[in-house]
Amino acid sequence: MNIIGLSGLDNSVRFKKREFPHLSSRQLRFAQGFDSAAVLLTSYGIQAAAAEERFTGDKATGAFPVQALRYCLEAGGVTAEAAAQYFDIRNGEESTYAHMLFVAHVRKPYQAQLPAVTHVDGSARVQTVAQADHPRFWQLLKAFGKISGMPILLNTSFNVRGQPIVRTPQEAVDTFLNAQLDALVISHFLVTSQNNQQQIGNPPGETCHERQSENT
Repeated sequence: MNIIGLSGLDNSVRFKKREFPHLSSRQLRFAQGFDSAAVLLTSYGIQAAAAEERFTGDKATGAFPVQALRYCLEAGGVTAEAAAQYFDIRNGEESTYAHMLFVAHVRKPYQAQLPAVTHVDGSARVQTVAQADHPRFWQLLKAFGKISGMPILLNTSFNVRGQPIVRTPQEAVDTFLNAQLDALVISHFLVTSQNNQQQIGNPPGETCHERQSENT
């Protein structure tokens, strides 16, 4: 079982004030955990936890802990055939971890090499990727493995702080520009940023069509 816990929400402040009117402002703050935070709890215990302040720099807020929640839910995408090498997953059980619903411990020799997906207790929320299920993502992992030595990538939501997850190509391009990302892939198109311009074209091996536009 996976449980997400949240603290410090605005409505919880109002609830505490209503139910515990005798508390002073100082006592209320300590009693209800004013700072927004999130925690991921599984049958193995606490797997990840973070305060929203860590990402926003804002103290004592009752805002919804979007960044802390995202941190707890980030997953490591790995090719299914390599999963047992890097994570404590038995051979033959790779498909169990295909939907980012379970955690597994990162094998100790690789924990320092995978800091972005490794929780404080050495576990990770794993997403195994089979070639038959997600051929393009699988090919990406294999290609990255040839470069880095490990066919593993951090799989997280596409948005920046204070922004909903992108839903359209236009939102994706806008976020790509505003966040100053290195590259963006939309279907068969690759967008890269060079000298404040974007070159949009097909992946290598296909006929390349490019266009340039100003970075506004």
